[in-house]
Amino acid sequence: MNDAASDPPLTSAPLDGEPFVIHSINAYTNVLIEVITETQDLSDDDIHKLLRTMHKHVVSTLLTKGVDYNDLSTALTPRSNKHEIAYVFDSSQSTSPYYGNEFSEVWLSALRSAGGPTRTAILEGDVIGLPPKFVWKILDEQLVRPLDQETPRLSPEQYFVVYFTNISDSHLSKIDLAMRRLSPAYLGYISCSGSILFKTGLPLVQVALRIDNKIITTEDEDGNTNPQGYAFDKFGFNVIGVNEDLYDTLLDFKIDMGVPGWSESDGAMALGALSGIMRNIASMTLAIDDTRFEYLKSEEPGYGHGTSIRKAGLGKLSKDELAGAIKTELNKSLLYNLRSVTGSKTVDNERIAAPENNALLFSVQVEFPDNKGLKQRYQVGVKYHKDEHRGEVTTMFG
Repeated sequence: MNDAASDPPLTSAPLDGEPFVIHSINAYTNVLIEVITETQDLSDDDIHKLLRTMHKHVVSTLLTKGVDYNDLSTALTPRSNKHEIAYVFDSSQSTSPYYGNEFSEVWLSALRSAGGPTRTAILEGDVIGLPPKFVWKILDEQLVRPLDQETPRLSPEQYFVVYFTNISDSHLSKIDLAMRRLSPAYLGYISCSGSILFKTGLPLVQVALRIDNKIITTEDEDGNTNPQGYAFDKFGFNVIGVNEDLYDTLLDFKIDMGVPGWSESDGAMALGALSGIMRNIASMTLAIDDTRFEYLKSEEPGYGHGTSIRKAGLGKLSKDELAGAIKTELNKSLLYNLRSVTGSKTVDNERIAAPENNALLFSVQVEFPDNKGLKQRYQVGVKYHKDEHRGEVTTMFG
């Protein structure tokens, strides 16, 4: 653990009342904050200040290197209209024992030839902890590949996965074709956008965030970036680094592997960063007020989310039933897009500050089956009232 993050300043700048947006905090696969909390006996308020201060450091560090933190939102958060994709390689077909390095030239070339995604998190690693027959069954049923291609029966850890976020339909097919052309070890891809069992074997390491022509990697205490030694510069990328503890906490995309205990810890940490009080998200009450309920169900063009509500099979539910259905899914979800918004109102045609309208907000991704029984993803926005540990649904679209 770096000294810079193991004993961080808790009050480097005033925090109270400042609006902020934190795209994501990874306390799911990253235990740094838990370790600091236990070793330093931090209170909830200390954790809040620590995470907010770390966030401020990340934002300022990126800015000095020509990156606006806000531009990373689409890479670091799930998108209902974009894909998370696991591109699968047969590592036994590598010509080098350093197959991660060899395959990096394949996906880097594919990224360039496909033209995007220009903003994406890139993770990689072997499939871990799943029984061989289970993995083979998933690959047989879900791996997108040519019809005449047989999937080799390998030990699970010989399937090497490169995982991209924020993939459009166009980029998905272009990257697939490019990788197939570039490497005989490439087997095909699996969509990991929703909750699928394959993700339980993907404790992957993030190797990069791409933002246009920049690659963001971890940076050690000596200022060294790109710990894997990948040839980013060969493909026209400028590599910049961020302290590894800050990176792993605030710039790591978290793959939801479906582990309840991890989800609980992650949610409590997110609520702590948002409100200053760490709580189990499952114990939060969730409601929808009458005005918002009408808005959510409206299918008026340009207003409301009725089309999404109906597609999710929730159109006939009452207000309380809709809140209950969303809450059941929310309990299983990871929190993203944590934000504190400064309230305002219009008085005599002038917009003025209104502290009584200040709000704490977060987003989650939920899933409901459509009329064909296929799970579809939706983004739900929640307004959080910390004093009552209560949430209000504000939006639901997908």
